[in-house]
Amino acid sequence: MATPAGGMSRVEVDAAAIVSVEFDEASLFVGVEHEPWTREPVHAESPGSRTGFELHYQSSVLQVPLNAAIPRRIGPATHPCLMRRSVECTGEYADQSYNEAHRRKRAFDGELRWYWGVDRRAGGRTAVRVYDDGGSSEPVTAFELPGVRVAHGAAGAGRLWLVATPEPFAESGRTVLAADLSGEVRSLPTSGVDITDRCWPVGLEPLDHDAYVRYCLRGLDGVRFSDEVDEVTAAYVGRWPHGRIHVRFRHCDYPNVMLVARLNLYDEQGIRLERFLGYVRPELMEQAGTRAYPPVSEAVDGVLYV
Repeated sequence: MATPAGGMSRVEVDAAAIVSVEFDEASLFVGVEHEPWTREPVHAESPGSRTGFELHYQSSVLQVPLNAAIPRRIGPATHPCLMRRSVECTGEYADQSYNEAHRRKRAFDGELRWYWGVDRRAGGRTAVRVYDDGGSSEPVTAFELPGVRVAHGAAGAGRLWLVATPEPFAESGRTVLAADLSGEVRSLPTSGVDITDRCWPVGLEPLDHDAYVRYCLRGLDGVRFSDEVDEVTAAYVGRWPHGRIHVRFRHCDYPNVMLVARLNLYDEQGIRLERFLGYVRPELMEQAGTRAYPPVSEAVDGVLYV
């Protein structure tokens, strides 16, 4: 638990595993698996093979008030959820039609879920859709953002804020767009904005950071993620939490430059990004296949950062 005044507090969880973490304005919700457990038989897939077993824990949701003192220990017996809420494992794909470079683009706002991404059925334009938790498959609102690609987004109070980059790609000229449920979109001025004093403190460096970096490098170094690339190398540049993995490679259609993809392992709060190798390699492959790179004119000393 990172406290607003700075520093960290350790909170122990009485559970076998934590499978999801969510929050709203008032509470933190922690989905856990815990005892009692049962042993369920798994039928053999082929004749002659032995029947195995699977261990099934009971699932519960813990609810921790955000306006109370920080507890030292939480569990199903001490912090049961007061509302009906199911345990759902966090996943990257909730809507296949909004799969942009194999990474989920989404933001949550209470019972509203905002999704955005490049819709190939709409000519490659960026589309935004809003769903509620009522179970309907139809969006509450849907609209398009022609001429831009979205880099980041956040939602709250029925509104969505997006950091957008002009299309075709340009490193400069990013803008912030604000949209509401009516589909109205307006641009916001960003000059003079400084949120340094309002950022959450960064936590402690993970104990397995060095081992995790080596694991990620083994999954990328020397791996030809596409038939169009060669001479692939990977190295970790910088220090935690701002260090990034640099994947250097050559592309058959860019013979005069070395391309470098700079990949984050952690977010701005020092939290490890989920399934790093699972989405990075498909993302690099798709980028290589579509040639979604900046113009060669932006290369510096024969190196083009992508």
